[in-house]
Amino acid sequence: MGTVITLEDINAYAEVNYIIHHMNEKYLEMIPKQLVKFFESFSNPNYKVNINPHIPLDRQGLQRYSLEIIAILHLKYWCENEERKQELYNIMVNNENNVVQNLKYRSNIEELFDDVEDETIEENDNIDYSKPKSIQMYDNYSKDNEDIKDYTDVIEDEEVLPANNEEKKSIFKSIKDFFLGLFKKL
Repeated sequence: MGTVITLEDINAYAEVNYIIHHMNEKYLEMIPKQLVKFFESFSNPNYKVNINPHIPLDRQGLQRYSLEIIAILHLKYWCENEERKQELYNIMVNNENNVVQNLKYRSNIEELFDDVEDETIEENDNIDYSKPKSIQMYDNYSKDNEDIKDYTDVIEDEEVLPANNEEKKSIFKSIKDFFLGLFKKL
């Protein structure tokens, strides 16, 4: 299975390529030539990058992936102070651990319903759960939209229903024949 590079990825590579080529030349020289060629070859040529040099990168509206790449480039190639490098690395590891913990918490089935309050129902509560307690009628919406019909006040009339089994069989047979005819056409 190969690597999938999405449109968002190549747009991020275009942003990174723009940034590294508009930095001081010494920073561009610190990055391996193969990595620079990678950003050049895999960046979206149709993506227009708008960066104001007077505004910090985190306020430029760049893609998150672009900022992550710049942070890694800074850590790996540009940061010369070992103490600062270790501090940045610890921040990245801490952020990664927080993301993993958050994902574990969200996907833990045992804790999925911990926030739900328990409500016990006794057998002798005599509550009928087969029908809703009340029906809301959305007058304003149904009046404005003529495609929506309001059937909340319809009462089942026994006279409309088939009176005996022969009528039920006849209706069922006609419905069955209708659907069989549809399937034969397919």
